[in-house]
Amino acid sequence: MNSPIPDPSSAYYSPPLRPLPNPPRETFEADRILSGRGDRGSLWQGAASAVHIADRYGFDVVVLCAQEFQPILPRGIEVIRFLSEDTALTRGHLQEAIFIAGKVERRVRAGKHVLCTCFAGFNRSGLVVALATMKLTRKPGHEVVEHIQRKREGALRNETFARALRKLRPT
Repeated sequence: MNSPIPDPSSAYYSPPLRPLPNPPRETFEADRILSGRGDRGSLWQGAASAVHIADRYGFDVVVLCAQEFQPILPRGIEVIRFLSEDTALTRGHLQEAIFIAGKVERRVRAGKHVLCTCFAGFNRSGLVVALATMKLTRKPGHEVVEHIQRKREGALRNETFARALRKLRPT
């Protein structure tokens, strides 16, 4: 039986920066945060996965937020890398997340289907998804945090991320 975990000699394998405490999931697990209608794009939030999720599930763009898991994805799928740790939020980290969220916003507005992942699929991906959702919906941070937590159980439990997001207003 073939394992969905990429072989170290394959083009899909990218060694982690440090040993992973747990291997990535062998299943796909994500939630749709914003739905596209017609030719509009969509925004999804999910966890790291050893399966080739992007091409299998029709995503055009994948945002990789886990510093410890940055796999190489198949050609034709745009990859946006946000090397982040799930720790206290600094001003620089927030500014970089806002920059990445702007890229995500433009892709969704262009009709792309975007998957934003981090290792567990809750905080780092949630930070970027929340910032992009604020840009796309023009809603304040406290409403967006509540929306994401309703859509994805366990999301944005890093209190420094959630507290900073709740204070933000759309630009």
